[in-house]
Amino acid sequence: MKALLFTGVKEPLVYTDVDMPEYDDTFGVVRLKAAALNRRDYWITLGLYPNLRFPAVLGSDGCGVYEGEEVVINPSIHWGGDPRFYSDDYYILGMEEYGTFA
Repeated sequence: MKALLFTGVKEPLVYTDVDMPEYDDTFGVVRLKAAALNRRDYWITLGLYPNLRFPAVLGSDGCGVYEGEEVVINPSIHWGGDPRFYSDDYYILGMEEYGTFA
C-alpha cells in the first residue's frame, strides 16, 4: 500500500510503498477518504515528541469507509476500562501502528 513514511527528524516524509501489516481482530482497515496533518504529527517531524521510532507511518486523524459504513477514526489505542484515565498500554495511532498516512 502507499504511505508517507517518516524516516528522520526534520526530514521530508517519503511517499513510498509499504507492506500491509497484520493485525488481530481488534483492528480494522479503513479505506481512507481524508487524513489530516495535525500538531502532533508536526511535533513528531521536528523531534519534539517522546519515544520516536523510525521508520513510521504517522497520522492519527482520518475518516473513510469500514465494512461499507462511513467512519471517523478514533486514534486512541488500548484506552482501557476506566473512562477517566488511560491504561498503561495506551498509545495514539500513528507511531506504534501505521497511522492514517497509509
